[in-house]
Amino acid sequence: NSSRFGKFIKVKFHDEGHLIGAFTINYLLEKSRIITASPNERVYHAFYYIAKGPDAQKLSLRPPKEYRSTNAGGCVAIDGVDDSADYVEVLEAMDTMGMTKDEQEKLWKTVAGCLVAQNIDLSPIDKDTTQVTDMSRGFLSQACQLWGVDPAQYEKELLST
Repeated sequence: NSSRFGKFIKVKFHDEGHLIGAFTINYLLEKSRIITASPNERVYHAFYYIAKGPDAQKLSLRPPKEYRSTNAGGCVAIDGVDDSADYVEVLEAMDTMGMTKDEQEKLWKTVAGCLVAQNIDLSPIDKDTTQVTDMSRGFLSQACQLWGVDPAQYEKELLST
């Protein structure tokens, strides 16, 4: 994990492969790196993995250039980096760690929902009230479907809290 994402966890194993300890170092979390990037930089790597990985179609994801966050720095690809292959490598690591396929799917649906939700736009109704734009309703519905939450309830919470 990198310092921009908040925590580094060091895990120690016995020679026989048994976990014997771990510790966490907390870092300054740069929240802005999740939704925006400087020119020619990228945001949270997992967004590119899921949008380019073999499960992207199953999750009805668009290419990274079509999402506000992954296209924020104008750099959706890096020479020598294969986001799809890296996604598969992360899945293999999750298997090795003992994560079930169901747990992995839920985790990646959460990441995908966060990616999609960043394309939801709000417009003012008056000085104290906003609404989800008609063009954003598809993103709202898709994010909620990925997260398994009711779109009407999510919209209510989004606009009132």
